[in-house]
Amino acid sequence: MKCKLYKAKYINLILYIIILSSSYTLAQELEQKVVSSKTVEDAHFDFLKELHNEESKNSGKILGRLGLGSKGLSEFKRKEYNLYLDSYFPNASSDRVQMFLFELNIKEEKWAEAEMNLLKFVYLFPQSPIYKKVLDRGYTLLQDEKYYSSDRDKLIKLLSEAPTSGKIYKRYYQLLLNVHGLKDDKLTELFEYECWNFLQLYPNRSQCSMVMMWLAQLDQEKNNFHPAILVYEKLMNLYPSSKDYSDALYQVARLQQEELNEYNEATVSFRKFLKMFPKHKYVAYAQYRIASMADKNFDDWSTAVEE
Repeated sequence: MKCKLYKAKYINLILYIIILSSSYTLAQELEQKVVSSKTVEDAHFDFLKELHNEESKNSGKILGRLGLGSKGLSEFKRKEYNLYLDSYFPNASSDRVQMFLFELNIKEEKWAEAEMNLLKFVYLFPQSPIYKKVLDRGYTLLQDEKYYSSDRDKLIKLLSEAPTSGKIYKRYYQLLLNVHGLKDDKLTELFEYECWNFLQLYPNRSQCSMVMMWLAQLDQEKNNFHPAILVYEKLMNLYPSSKDYSDALYQVARLQQEELNEYNEATVSFRKFLKMFPKHKYVAYAQYRIASMADKNFDDWSTAVEE
């Protein structure tokens, strides 16, 4: 009997040791994963700090042996900076990497890119310890560089009035709103990139519908009418309660009529618009367009008169 009792206690003790050992091993693995993650980010940023000071060809410390020319090196830097920001924004050392991009574009005399980098830094990293350093550098750049002469006052105003608190997605949207207001063709491609980036980062925010309206309008300006319609339709599908829904639907109908000559589809879209938004300011225009298509394209006098 005693033998059985000792045996049972021994088995319980072994089981306890196994469970304790497994728990300790699991805790170690979890801790190791956290440490490893931190180490990767730290190591990546350390690499970028060295890369930022790297010179072309044989004078560099870490990439010189590859014989990269100045253009190849600059593109490599830009890709690495953007990779880091795609991975860690807005946390870790994103503010410093954003500054690296700003300084790189100044060195390369890419003034439009430097302008966007500066505005993005000021709007998104107001609590950064290097905020004043970057802002002062920006003011000096705007004063000294002739490229900014026509918009200098506007840009200085945008910098001085940049929000210093609040949710980052709201500050990001304010950045986009202000850049959109500049109406600067040289910023169009950069603005478009930032719009798509906003949608990827904050897909559940109400501001997304207006951002998509801007993107659709950019497609229209480039005569990309089919993609524009698709963006409007995506807006209506993703944000059906948005205040921009009515304008998006009207624009779909107008593009179907004017640009794609899809008169049946346009008529359906305009009728949907009239049914959903009977008090909208564009109601009279929609009715006129339906009547015009009925008269001109379908020889439907009854419908034309009715509308």
